This record gives sequence, C-alpha cells and structure tokens, in this order.
Amino acid sequence: MTLDKFNGIEVGCRYRWPYDGCHPDCWQPPLKGVVLNQTDPRAWKGTLAFPCRDGALPDSEEVKAHVLRCHGEGLLNDKVPVLYQGVDATGPFVQWDDLDSLLPYADIMSEWEKVKAKKRTAIERQRREQIKEVRAAIRKTRAEMKERGIKRTSCFNRVDGDTYRYNATMFQLETRLKSLVGGEQ
Repeated sequence: MTLDKFNGIEVGCRYRWPYDGCHPDCWQPPLKGVVLNQTDPRAWKGTLAFPCRDGALPDSEEVKAHVLRCHGEGLLNDKVPVLYQGVDATGPFVQWDDLDSLLPYADIMSEWEKVKAKKRTAIERQRREQIKEVRAAIRKTRAEMKERGIKRTSCFNRVDGDTYRYNATMFQLETRLKSLVGGEQ
C-alpha cells in the first residue's frame, strides 16, 4: 500500500482545534500540517525506534528499512506523519494521524468556521432565554412585594424578614440581568 499520494498536502484534523473547549471567541484556527512521507527522518526523530540524544535526524536508510519492516507486519498502513505548525514558541512538531481523520486544510477551516458560528448562535440563544427567565422572575418578585406591601430598599439596611428576603432577591435578579444584558450593548 503506497501512501505517497498524500505527501506534501496541507491538512488539518478535527481534534486539533486549539481552545475549542472554551468560548468560541477564544478559539484559534485549526492547526495546519503538511503530510510527510513515512520514510522522512523528521517523522522518526526522537521516537522509540530512533531515540537521539544529540538532536540529529536518524539515518534515512535505517528509517526506510524500519518502515518496510512495519509494513511487512501490517503496521502503519493507515497512518501518516504530519508536520504541524505549533501554536506557541515550541515550533513545529510531528504527529502521526489516521488518514480518515485528516481533511484538506481548506475543508477543515470551512468546517471550523461553521461549528464556531453554530456554537456562538447556541450561546446567544441561551443568553436570551436566561434574560427572559430573569425578567419573568423580577416581575413575579415585584408583584409579590406589591401584594405584601413591601417597599424597595437596600437589603444592606439592616432589615429583616420578608423585607430583607424580597429586596435581596431583587438585588440578585437585577445584578444577574445587568450581567446578561451587558452582552447586548
């Protein structure tokens, strides 16, 4: 099985999206990599098969022999080394990836942008729902206060009982509403 047809292609994969567990505004573009030949010494530098203490690349003939042996044992038939550009000062790194997890970089960028927009939309929808819920809770609390004859006052004015409880609740709800509505400004 020859994997040479993939050499030099710019790729990305779905599980190499920096900060995708955070808010979409924090996401960085997916890592971009270039597929290397399986016999490229860069793909084997510092591995268990070719540990190097001096930072030198392994001998290319030894690498070729190793890859042929692996293929003879049914290994590495669906994996390729990819030279990725790092997101920090550590620089580029090689990672072996399954062929079925890689996509051309333009395709992975398109998918990433769609997922990011969808995530933003979901967050905005959730925020609007929370605003509705908080406003409804404020209206309900105001109605209960009016029904009980409780006036608005600072809950820090050493009041007690229902007056304290209702004013503290209003303070919490209004503070929460301000934090939610702040995103609309």
